[in-house]
Amino acid sequence: MKVLLTGATGLIGRSLCRELLRLGHPLVVLGRSTEPAFRRRFSFPCEYYQWADNENTLPPQDAFRDVGAVIHLAGDSIAGARWTEERKKSIRNSRVLGTRNLIEGILKLETRPERIFSASAVGFYGDRGTEELTESSRAGSGFLAEVCVDWENELERARASGIPTIALRTGIVLDHHSKLVEQLHAVFRNYGGGKLGSGEQMMSWIHLKDWIGAILYLLRKPPQSGAVNFVAPRPVSNSEFTRAFASALKVPAFFTVPRFALKVTLGEMSALALEGQSVIPRTLIDLGFQFQYPNIRTALTDLFSWKTRLSENLMLQEQWVPRPLEEVFPFFIDEKNLEALTPKWLNFKVEGKSTESLDSGSLIHYKLNIHGLPMCWTSRISRWDPPYEFADEQIRGPYRKWFHVHGFEPLAGGTLLSDRVVYDLPVWRLGDWFAGAFVARDVKKIFQFRSEQIKTIFS
Repeated sequence: MKVLLTGATGLIGRSLCRELLRLGHPLVVLGRSTEPAFRRRFSFPCEYYQWADNENTLPPQDAFRDVGAVIHLAGDSIAGARWTEERKKSIRNSRVLGTRNLIEGILKLETRPERIFSASAVGFYGDRGTEELTESSRAGSGFLAEVCVDWENELERARASGIPTIALRTGIVLDHHSKLVEQLHAVFRNYGGGKLGSGEQMMSWIHLKDWIGAILYLLRKPPQSGAVNFVAPRPVSNSEFTRAFASALKVPAFFTVPRFALKVTLGEMSALALEGQSVIPRTLIDLGFQFQYPNIRTALTDLFSWKTRLSENLMLQEQWVPRPLEEVFPFFIDEKNLEALTPKWLNFKVEGKSTESLDSGSLIHYKLNIHGLPMCWTSRISRWDPPYEFADEQIRGPYRKWFHVHGFEPLAGGTLLSDRVVYDLPVWRLGDWFAGAFVARDVKKIFQFRSEQIKTIFS
C-alpha cells in the first residue's frame, strides 16, 4: 500500500517511515520545507511535496496519486517554550488548521485514500486524576483538551464522506531521542532526579516500538473509524515513573520539584508536568494487539540496556543510501576509507592493521589530533558479521570506552546504514561533568560530516 505521511521528520514519523519501507510500502511525504532542505534531513526514499499546512492552502493533489492510507502526524511541539498567547495560537493552528486543510484537500480528490490516521493526544481527556479513561470517556477541560477536541472535530467531514478515519490519542512516547527521556537522563545521571509536585498525577505513556507496532497492526486490520488510545496498558503515577527511571539508571530519586516552582518556571505549560490522565488502550486490547513493553520498568530497562556505567553516552545515526549492500559494505571494511569520512580538523591517519584484511580480532592503529593534542588510537574488531554488521572497540585511545557498531541492511533497493556508538570519558564522572557537553558536540559534528561524505560518495 502506498502511504502518505505528514510529520515524517519527527521522532515518530522517521521511525514509522523506516518500518513502512521494511514492509515494502512506497512513501509519499508532505512537508513545509523546500525539497533540498528536506532531503538534507531525511534520507529515506520517498516522493516529496512541499505544503504549508498551517496556512490557508490545500495539499497538492498530485501527492495523493495511488495513495491507500494517509498518516497525519504534523504539528508544532507543545513543549520547549512558554505558552504565550502567540505560542498557543501556533500550537492550535498547526493541528486544527493543518488537519482542516488536509481533509478538505482529500475530499476534493476524485479517487480518495482508503483510510486516514490523524494524530491526537491523551490531553483530550484533561486533568482527570486516577479516573480510568477509555476511548468512550468524555473530553476534559483546559487548553490541551480544547485543542484536541477541535483537532479531532476536523476529522468528522472525512468520516461523513465515507472515509474510515482514526484519531490516534497518543500518550508520552518513550525513546532514546524523545525530549522527555533526554532531559530526564541529564537530570538523573547527576543525581538530581525525583517526582514532580505531589507525584500522584498519572502518566499515560507508550514505548516508541509499541506505537509503531500498533499503527502497523491497524493498517493490517479492516478500516475503521473513531478514536484509538495509543498508550501502554498500565499507566503509572509520576512517583512510580521517576522511581522506575532511577532504577533503570541505578541511581536514587529522592528530590521533589515543588508545584509552585514548576508554575513559576513554566507558567501555563506546567500543566504538562502537573496534570495527568490514567488512559487505557481499550480498542487495541480488544483488537488483540500484543504490547512488547506493557509496563514502565521493562520499557525503561530497554531504553537504557546499552548502559553499563552511569557516565556512558549513546550516539545513534541512520542513513539510507541508494546503493546495494554488496557495493556499500566493502567500502566500510577498507580502513583506508575512514580518512575520507573523518573531518580534516582531526588530522586522522591510519597507521596500519594487524591482519591483511579486516576480520574478527583485527587491530587497527590510527593517529589523530583532538583540539591540537596528538593522540594514538588502537581499535579491535570485536564483532564481525559480514555483510550486515561489525563493531570496533577502542583498546587504546582518548576515551575510557568507545564501542561503535556499524549496521548494514538491504532496504527499498538500497542500504540502510546505522551507527551506534557508546562512549565514556576518562576520570569517571569528572570527565563527563567538565567535558561531556564539549565532547558530545564534537561527536555530533564528526558524524554529521561522516553523513555528508557518505551522501556524496554513494549518491
